[in-house]
Amino acid sequence: MMELFDVEDNSDPSDIGHLPPWRHAAWAASWAAAGTALGWAASRFRLGPDDVGIPVAAPGSPWPYLAVSLLAGLAAAGLLRAVATRVPVAGAGALCAVLVFLGTRASLAWRPGPAVLAAGAAGLLLVAAAWGAYAWRTTRQAAGRAAEGTV
Repeated sequence: MMELFDVEDNSDPSDIGHLPPWRHAAWAASWAAAGTALGWAASRFRLGPDDVGIPVAAPGSPWPYLAVSLLAGLAAAGLLRAVATRVPVAGAGALCAVLVFLGTRASLAWRPGPAVLAAGAAGLLLVAAAWGAYAWRTTRQAAGRAAEGTV
């Protein structure tokens, strides 16, 4: 019988394509949850000076904004992890967590409407897609140069 956490991982740490799907889902969920939680915790404090800083969280229920941040973070982390199963992606989790943190912090401070929230989520996905495309391209270019012998 297979153990739940018994995964033989004796390969290159950058080769994560052979891991079970639940590990990829847990990775994406943990980075998205970390960014959302840190953004929520930081919303209790003012960032920067009074005239240009980010204010504390606006009054009202934070749950819709936290849900949107978490779902957008899950989508971005899932996208980055999907790319990382094929090519090494540097700093994928940290990038996702920082962007989700910033989006959560800003949305809790100013409580934008649905259109602005959707634009922020689309921006997060666009940055994640660009980061993954850059990793894909540089890895493929390096492999092509290595095959030609012009490393």
